[in-house]
Amino acid sequence: MKLRSASELQRWADQYMNELRRVAGLICLVSLSVCPAVADDGLVGMWSSSSRTKGGLAPQWIFSKDGNATHTFGALVDFKYEVNGSQIKQVLLGPDGAETKDASVSEFMIDGNTLTMNPRTPDRKQVMKRVGKPIESAHPIVGEWTYTHYTGGPAQMRYSRGGIVQLSVPFQTVSGIYRANQATLSITLRDQQPMNLKFRREKDFLVLTDGDAKESKYQRFDY
Repeated sequence: MKLRSASELQRWADQYMNELRRVAGLICLVSLSVCPAVADDGLVGMWSSSSRTKGGLAPQWIFSKDGNATHTFGALVDFKYEVNGSQIKQVLLGPDGAETKDASVSEFMIDGNTLTMNPRTPDRKQVMKRVGKPIESAHPIVGEWTYTHYTGGPAQMRYSRGGIVQLSVPFQTVSGIYRANQATLSITLRDQQPMNLKFRREKDFLVLTDGDAKESKYQRFDY
C-alpha cells in the first residue's frame, strides 16, 4: 500500500473538515432545533405590544433562555385586579395603561391546579387549568391559567404579583430561534423569512426597529 505524504494527508484532512462544516450548515437550515441560538438576558421574557387595535388585537414575543422564540398575534387585553376573599375585581385597562370604567366583580375558587370563575353561576362558569407550577410566596391565583375560548381556540389568563392580569387569545402562533449580538436581533421562525432587527431596552420596554426604521414598542409582562 502506497503511503500518503504529509502534504496529501493535510489536504485530505482540510477537505474532510470543509465537508463537515458544509453538512453542519445544511443541518442548521433544515432543522432549527439542531443549532443552538445565542440568547440575551435583556431579551428573555414575555413582551406584549404597547400598540393595540380598537378590538384589542396585538402581537406578542416570548424569548427563552435557550434561544427559542415564539411569536403570537391575537386578542391581548390587560386588566387591573384585586382579590378580596373569594371575590376578584377586574378593571379593564386602556391601551395607555389607564383604568377605564369597565369593571366586574366575580367569585372564584381554586382547587389544586384548577381555577373556577363564577362556580355557582352555571351560565358564567369558567374552568381553567394551571400552566406550570405555583409561584412561591404569592397568592394561589398568581400564574398562568389556560382554557378553551368560546371561539374554539386556546386562551390564557396571566395573573401577576403586581395586580395586573392579562388575557391572551392567540389566533396565530409561530415558533423558531433567535440570536442576539449587541444591538442586533436575528429571528428565524418556521416557514418564514429570517428577520434582522435592531433592539434596545428602555426600562421595562423593548424597542424593535426593522429595516425601514419603523419602531415597535413592547412591554415586559412579569409574574
